Amino acid sequence: MSTAVLHPNVDLELKKAFEDLQVKMLTNRNQMKVIGAQVDQLKRQIQHAKLTESELNQLEKSVPMYEGIGRMFVLSDKDKVMKNLDTKAKNYETKIQSLEKSKEYLEKSLKDSEQSLRELISVKQGKK
Repeated sequence: MSTAVLHPNVDLELKKAFEDLQVKMLTNRNQMKVIGAQVDQLKRQIQHAKLTESELNQLEKSVPMYEGIGRMFVLSDKDKVMKNLDTKAKNYETKIQSLEKSKEYLEKSLKDSEQSLRELISVKQGKK
């Protein structure tokens, strides 16, 4: 009779653990999708900066250039524009690396949760 009383408790504990894992998996997957979208956007911005840089390289230094700042354009020299494009590309690369680390952390966290759930199941099966 004591096993009949313990069995529902074990099922409730495992059910709770499964629900927690499911919530964590959904949250992590959503966060990983967001990170993936952000990385894709940053890669497009890097590509845009490099294409702009390659087009500007074809122009002479004396050609007047305007740089977009918010909603306005400011007259600037070629060297400054090129430097700013390079800086933007480097900043985007840094952000991508940071996002990739976050994604790796989420994946590791998910695997750890799955492993702890497996351990819980094996412990509970060993007690039966």
